[in-house]
Amino acid sequence: GWYNSGSVANFSVTSPVDEGDGTRYLFTQWSGDFNGTSPSGSVTMNQPKEVVAGWKTQYYLTVTSSHDNPQGEGWYDSGSVANFSVTSPADEGDGTRYVFTQWSGDYNGTDPSGSVTMSSAREVIANWKTQYYLTTSENPPEGGDITPSPPGGWYDSGSNVEINATVASGYQWAGWSGDLSGTTRPEHITMTGPKEVIANFGKLIQVTVQTNPSGRQFEVDGTTYNSTQIFNWVENSQHTLSVSSPQAGAAGVQYVYSSWSDGGNQSHTYVVPGSDETVTANFTTQYYLTVTSLHDNPQGEGWYNSGSVANFSVTSPVDEGDGTRY
Repeated sequence: GWYNSGSVANFSVTSPVDEGDGTRYLFTQWSGDFNGTSPSGSVTMNQPKEVVAGWKTQYYLTVTSSHDNPQGEGWYDSGSVANFSVTSPADEGDGTRYVFTQWSGDYNGTDPSGSVTMSSAREVIANWKTQYYLTTSENPPEGGDITPSPPGGWYDSGSNVEINATVASGYQWAGWSGDLSGTTRPEHITMTGPKEVIANFGKLIQVTVQTNPSGRQFEVDGTTYNSTQIFNWVENSQHTLSVSSPQAGAAGVQYVYSSWSDGGNQSHTYVVPGSDETVTANFTTQYYLTVTSLHDNPQGEGWYNSGSVANFSVTSPVDEGDGTRY
């Protein structure tokens, strides 16, 4: 514009000038009849003057990511190199995490960091895959081994993971729990979310079942035995022990149930303890006393415990009432 001779002319530009399409222009300096780097300045009008605003072009880099806090987004000078990155994996802390796979958009690459030359507005997109944590454990730990080994590991969403277990000596396979059930080995689990699988093992306990005196009949889980038996049972499992009473022996001899050594009833549920044990069904031996008499009603005939005293008697005389007696 026109200014009076000797007056001061003020001038300015607004910086930056944003084009709205990822391009903007940033004031750099004045040239001509004024030098300066501030967007505003002034000159004394003692002659015609010209000031020229210098600009540089900048382009915006958009870094798009659905996870993590991506770095590098912003304005860059035209021709400069823009660096960008994400941190992988991005762990949600609940058994879910996201693993970077590749960049798309205006850059292709599989490294979590990259760079582009800013010859125009750019966008780079971080692509991710979801992974879930499979927690594995053994119950008890000394009972055997589970594969994958504890504590487990990360697997891609939708993957089908094989799980197996081997049993240690002195234990028995008891099956899966957690997000698996049954006893099939190996088994598979689909990772539709965080999962937990427990391999269960039962400690084998040697339980000897016998009678005293030996050779008496007893039943274990419905099966009848006539001699001492040794069973390998899982700790804390339950079994039924029972005996019939009385039991016949040789002529004039019988055996009557008296007790089980574990304190159970004649027929009872036995819970397998944590160490080897012998369980004995105790019987009392009885003998039969026969009291023979041609007359009267003799007393005392019957069964008596071994070693006990048996009393017997007859009433005498026995009067027949017809002038005859015994």
